[in-house]
Amino acid sequence: RSRSIYILLNTKLVIEMKENNTDHPYRFRRKKSEFAFALTYANLEEVNEKIKLLHDLAEKDRSQREAELAKLILKREASIPFDISWLVDYSERPQHPDGQAVLASQITPLVESPGRMMLTDKRLY
Repeated sequence: RSRSIYILLNTKLVIEMKENNTDHPYRFRRKKSEFAFALTYANLEEVNEKIKLLHDLAEKDRSQREAELAKLILKREASIPFDISWLVDYSERPQHPDGQAVLASQITPLVESPGRMMLTDKRLY
C-alpha cells in the first residue's frame, strides 16, 4: 500500500467561487479553515518551491508582483509543448516555419484561456 503525501493549508479567509458548479459572485468568508491536498502526481519539493515563490510574490507591491507573475506564466506556458499525437491525421504537416505550435489564447467574455495553436496543411488546432 502506497503512502500519500499531503500539504495542509490553514487559512482565516476562504473565497468561494463556482460552488456546486453554479455561477455566482465570489463569496468571501472569514473563518478558520483547513484544507488537505494529496500530492498524487507531484513532487513535494517542486510544489513547495512554487508555493514559496507565489507567497514571496504576494508580499511585493502590485506592479512588481504583476510583472514577475507575467514572466512566470509565460515561462510556464512556453515549457508545455504541443503534443503532435493530438493531430487527427498523421499525414498532416505543420505550416509554421519551425514546425512548432505557437502560444495563443482563446478569449471569451471575462475569461482568457492560454494554450497552443498549431496550423497544419489540413486543420487549425
